[in-house]
Amino acid sequence: MSDYLLKPPGKRCVTSGRALRPGRECRSALVERDGEPVRLDYDLDAWPGPPEGDLIGHWLCRIPGQAPAVSTLPEPAELHRRFVAMDEAGTAEHEKLRYWLVVELLRSRRLELEGTEDLGYGDGPTRTLLLADPDSGDRFRVPDFGMTAGELRAYRAVAVRELPDAADEPTEEAA
Repeated sequence: MSDYLLKPPGKRCVTSGRALRPGRECRSALVERDGEPVRLDYDLDAWPGPPEGDLIGHWLCRIPGQAPAVSTLPEPAELHRRFVAMDEAGTAEHEKLRYWLVVELLRSRRLELEGTEDLGYGDGPTRTLLLADPDSGDRFRVPDFGMTAGELRAYRAVAVRELPDAADEPTEEAA
């Protein structure tokens, strides 16, 4: 018995040329052509029966659904503009968003960590990150929420949804 590496279903029916829609069933066949396995996918209405000749196998399958939309982040320069535009004082969620932005900006080297300051008290974070913008020299203080890598990944969707649009912020020319 041979093992075959199968490609995912094609986008169109090989008989009718119609699109194979995600979530719908189709018929697939594996045939040998010029010594190579070739997958053929058919709309159920266009299935002519198993192909003649060098048939390896055929089956009923479902076209996979579309991949979930991946939330995309703005470029680091845009994230930097949005971070700078955010007020320092805000709600806990606002501060978590700033913290998440800081982590992204540290990764992209748009900010540098100069140190930390221990507060040693309070209900929220007990440490503040001391940051500098290497281009402008501006300094920032952001509460350290100490999010784990998993928490940062989970917060990404929140951040993409909640990030203020920098286009809504007044620019120096408009001010």
